[in-house]
Amino acid sequence: MKARNFVAPTLVFLMLIGLTVYGVYYNKMARDYEIALENQYNRAFTDLVEHTSSVEEYLLKALATGTPQKRAQLLENAWNSATQAAACLSMLPMNHNMMSKVQNFLVQIGDISYSWNNGAIRGEKITDDDYKTLTQLYGYATELNSGLYEVYADFTSQRYNWRDIQKDSDKIFSSDTVLEKYESLSKLTKPFENYPALIYDGPFSTHMSDIKPKGLKGDKITKEQGAEKIYKYFSDRKATVNMTENNRNANIKTYSYTVSFEEEDVHVAYVDLTEVGGMVYYYLLYRDIGEPNLSAEEVTQIGKDFLARLGVVDMEPSYHIIEDNIATINYVYVKDGVRYYPDMMKVKVALDTGEVIGLESHAYITSHHDRETPTPKITAEEALEKVSPLLTVEEVNKAVIPNDYGGEHFVYEFKCTKDDRNFLVYTLAEVKKRGRETYKKRAFSTAV
Repeated sequence: MKARNFVAPTLVFLMLIGLTVYGVYYNKMARDYEIALENQYNRAFTDLVEHTSSVEEYLLKALATGTPQKRAQLLENAWNSATQAAACLSMLPMNHNMMSKVQNFLVQIGDISYSWNNGAIRGEKITDDDYKTLTQLYGYATELNSGLYEVYADFTSQRYNWRDIQKDSDKIFSSDTVLEKYESLSKLTKPFENYPALIYDGPFSTHMSDIKPKGLKGDKITKEQGAEKIYKYFSDRKATVNMTENNRNANIKTYSYTVSFEEEDVHVAYVDLTEVGGMVYYYLLYRDIGEPNLSAEEVTQIGKDFLARLGVVDMEPSYHIIEDNIATINYVYVKDGVRYYPDMMKVKVALDTGEVIGLESHAYITSHHDRETPTPKITAEEALEKVSPLLTVEEVNKAVIPNDYGGEHFVYEFKCTKDDRNFLVYTLAEVKKRGRETYKKRAFSTAV
């Protein structure tokens, strides 16, 4: 009897010790995770500030230069920087609806710069109205950077951190007390209250972003079903999936998730799934990238196989860019030999292991639908007459490209080279000669 009385308290004591040790270990793991996540947010924010500063600088130089060729290079740089800034902003734990106009500005400034870059490559001068728009874009970029530096000052003074922002994100504009705490964030968004209708009503204005997505199919999923999809995707890793936002105000409704891992070299992943069909709308994995072991051709096939596993088939690579040992590959939908550029997906593949670490599918989800295969009204030989004889034509394809206001053009695509630069020249395939030639031609350089 005495032995029993001794054993029971001992077991309870040992259990308490075990629970205490477990609690300490769990708290340490949770704290390490919070620190790692805070560091990732800080990195994304620092990159955002760097890229938006570059946008401002390139726009100012584009305003100052009088040479179309130089302006083309500066606008191409502005386009790249704006695209990267938009990606960094989407990684931060701020209410996407609150930051949507800033995000919209970055996306549009990239698209506008890209469009003007195409014209500058052809030697076209920008109009007085274009100069006015460019000046206003520069002004917005200056205000954005001013706001970002103020937010950065609040972080360095430890006025608040990303964990606080994530917790209070939905309340910032609904509570005066919370708004006062995050005053610099509200100043960041205020300059964009009247953007973009104030300055731009072209192909990338808001009415274009309100188009009903054509590529969404299937039933609606719940946020729990979305989390289960992500757990299955990362089944080979010890992943923790947390939902961060339900984005219901955009034309493509999504669930947003943050995924953390126990591996030291894998930091965090961000995944957006569409509410309809559970498609991957956006995916980005942060991890340490080692030295490259794979060629561009190898990772291009890896990206294509990855899309096929997601159920996205008949995709072919268009061009790719390699930066920091990561290949970003653009894939377009191909049917009956016609390349549909509106139906595009971007896949990021790490060159060290071939792991897919990123996906953007907005264009595909917005535009993909069944189409009747168009029939050209002119021959490729007739279209070739519109290509400059100074270019060397390497390849000819039939393609569909977006026009300026949401429609599509059926074209011949000529892949050309000159002075070690690659060009794509598009000539309308759907227009016959009527007296004077009425072809429309576009050209832009790509990093193939």
